[in-house]
Amino acid sequence: MAQETKNTEKKAEGRGPGPKLPIGEFLNYKKIWLLSFGLTAAFAIIPVIFFAVLDYNLTRRSLENDAEARASRLASNTWRSLSSFLNERKNALNYVVRSNSVEQLGEIQQLANILDLLHQSFEGFTDIGIIDATGVQSAYAGPYGLAGKNYKDQQWFKEAMAHEISVSEVFLGFRNVPHISIALRHTAPDDRHFIIRATIEHQLS
Repeated sequence: MAQETKNTEKKAEGRGPGPKLPIGEFLNYKKIWLLSFGLTAAFAIIPVIFFAVLDYNLTRRSLENDAEARASRLASNTWRSLSSFLNERKNALNYVVRSNSVEQLGEIQQLANILDLLHQSFEGFTDIGIIDATGVQSAYAGPYGLAGKNYKDQQWFKEAMAHEISVSEVFLGFRNVPHISIALRHTAPDDRHFIIRATIEHQLS
């Protein structure tokens, strides 16, 4: 009876037999709080980062598509303007050939008069010349004194002889000045081929 009373007293004092709670291991409130905070922050921030990255990619793609569309429209408009510009001048050269005989086109003064008329009606013509089938410029009107030059090795001459027309890229040529060449092949009444050629350079500066 006395022993039972002592055990009861020890239990009451917390010193009796029985399991003790590992308070330091399982009730570390600081660690639990940090873990809870970290998990909460992660679940809150990860979706924000995900949607931010998604929005950035969508916005970038939209801007790139818009820039490409603008560049495409600009290139298309520029090409249409350039094509119209060159077609007008090709038609003008064809009209010159139809309106003048081969003999008239071979006269330097007549060619100079034609160039003056072209200047009055169109912008851009720098000079005009007649080139025979061998590549020699037999008549020329313009500021560079290119009469007698041989163009047989020039790419535009070969293209014009083969395909009846050549519009060159910008190049320097004998004059050493950037210009575009428009060359049209025609056939004289005696079946000889000749080329009427004009150049444009002022719009390139």
